[in-house]
Amino acid sequence: MSKLIEALNRLQSVRTEEGLSASPSSFNVSQPAKQEQPHRSNSKPSLKETVHSEESLRFNLDLGEWLSILHHEYLGSFVREGGGAVKFAVFPGEDVLKVCHQELEGLAKREGYVLAKVDARFTKAHMIERLFQKIAKQVDWDEMAYRFVQRLLEAHGHQIPPKREEFSLRQVAILNERKEPMLRRDIQTWMEKSIEGDSGLCREFRMAMIRLCMAQL
Repeated sequence: MSKLIEALNRLQSVRTEEGLSASPSSFNVSQPAKQEQPHRSNSKPSLKETVHSEESLRFNLDLGEWLSILHHEYLGSFVREGGGAVKFAVFPGEDVLKVCHQELEGLAKREGYVLAKVDARFTKAHMIERLFQKIAKQVDWDEMAYRFVQRLLEAHGHQIPPKREEFSLRQVAILNERKEPMLRRDIQTWMEKSIEGDSGLCREFRMAMIRLCMAQL
């Protein structure tokens, strides 16, 4: 009997040892190492980088080139024919900006334009009445009115005095053998057709320009 009990105890101990050795914690499970993919350097630039590079070259213009485009494509044709355009430019320094102002002044004189400077640091440019006032102060209205009347008379075949200080209704009437009242009436009619018919100007401005032009005689 004692031998039977001893044999059973040995059998139980053997099963216990086998169970411990077969437990999951006794296994050393290792994950297979992942094979690293070789890194390939992308030698070709992306589409976004290519477009950005092309735009940088396209818009990074030299001052002379920018002024040339402004002259030939806008002031020389498009604006002269009645068009309008707004252009923005960023300058690398104050010295380049001053050079640009000087070049634009010379270009405006050669092409017969009026140039006005407005600095948003000192003028509330977002308020249209302030912008108009600032520009109006820089315009020689008497000179422009005189030139307009001069061209108007020449367009209708009238001679005008060579010097501005001699320009008057009386002198024009004498040169063209006209009576002053009749000549004044004709000039008034020509101005009304030319200025009053311009719907692009407000009525108050048109009336003011007619009075200013008549004051040159």
